[in-house]
This record gives sequence, C-alpha cells and structure tokens, in this order.
Amino acid sequence: MKKIYSLFAFLFAVVNIFSQTYVMPSVGMNGTQFACPVSDCTGTFVDPGGAAGNYPNNTYIIQTFCSGTSGMCLQVEFTFVNLENGFDFLDVYEGPTASAANYIGSLTGNYGATSIIVTSTSGCLTFVFDSDGTVNKPGWTANITCVPCGSGQVSGVNSDCQFATTLCSNLNYQDISNGPGLIANEACTGCLSGSEHYSNWYHIHIYNSGTLAFNLVPSVKWSIPPNNSKS
Repeated sequence: MKKIYSLFAFLFAVVNIFSQTYVMPSVGMNGTQFACPVSDCTGTFVDPGGAAGNYPNNTYIIQTFCSGTSGMCLQVEFTFVNLENGFDFLDVYEGPTASAANYIGSLTGNYGATSIIVTSTSGCLTFVFDSDGTVNKPGWTANITCVPCGSGQVSGVNSDCQFATTLCSNLNYQDISNGPGLIANEACTGCLSGSEHYSNWYHIHIYNSGTLAFNLVPSVKWSIPPNNSKS
C-alpha cells in the first residue's frame, strides 16, 4: 500500500511540473481584442494581473480554451474570484466564440474561495474579461481539466491545419466549420495573424495562369458581444 501511495504522489508531482499557468493578457493579438487561443486539458487560468497581482483597468479581452483532445470537453473550476462588483466582469460562453446565442453567465463581485465549475458541451469555452477605468481587484484563479463528452472537437478533419482539404478545380465546394479543431492555438504559431474561431483549412493547387478569386458564402454569422461595464 505504501508503494501505491508513493507512486500516486510521484505522478501528481509530475503532472504539476508540466501543468502550465495561463495568464489572460490585457492586450490582444495584432491590435485586436482576441488573446491567443489555448488547447490544453490541464493547467491554471488566472486574470491579467497574474497569480499575485491585481488585474489592470480599462481591459477588454476575449480568450478561448479548448480541450485539445478528441472526445473530451473542457472543464474549468474557479477556486477564487474577486472582481469589482457590478463594474468588472468575466463573461463565460460555450464554444469557441462569444455571442448572445452561447452565453452561459457572468462572474462579478467577491466569491472568495467558493468552487464554481463550468463545463463545455462542444469541447471549448470562451471567456470575455471587461474591467472599467477605476477600481481593480485580485481577479480569479481557475483549474483547467477535461471530461469525456460525446460532442467535443474531433481529430482528422480540416478544422486543423495539418488536415487541410486540397482544392484543385473551379467547382463549388461546401463545408461545415465545427470549431477551431484540436490545435486551437494554430493562430499563434504562424498559420494565422489573428484569432481562430470556426476554422476550415485548404490547400489550393493552381495549374493554369490567370486570376484566382473566391466567392465565400457563409451561412452563419457571429459578433463580438457588447461591453458590459462601459457605455
């Protein structure tokens, strides 16, 4: 029995060594409001002030977390929340985008050490942090894990760059975007210059000279949610 406990303690220590702390930035990529998306099933998620400091004022930032594992959905447990009540907000959305259709709820005020668990059904959760121009607080600390689910992101589809679909004709092509894929942070590794939400990747093969043109006809649109605390 003692050996079993020792093995468990060793494995727990190894997991902690490789678990990453994700600090939500106060400025998005390339002048946008979007932080680099993250694919992970373990780690710690904290506010833009870091684990020991207060978050900054006048911040509006959107960040998406996905499980990064086929058949798994992201679960985030907030173990500490302290935001300026009624003026600073952390909004939570289901999936890789933030819109009224997939809004879950908001955190504002001092929750102390109360455990608040949010579980995705698509594999991803999106967080929107909004602070006004005055009082700032310690923010939040949350643990990232994953749980089995039947509707998470799947592997081997062109939502990921490595499985891009090859197009080599001028025929119409219809596709479905289910999310950012299992590699949600492709936007930060050179494939994209901005954030990634619902993605499809393609290789275009050109055989003849001439003009290359695309006619893209999206069937669903989404928009950045309104700012809660600023008028």
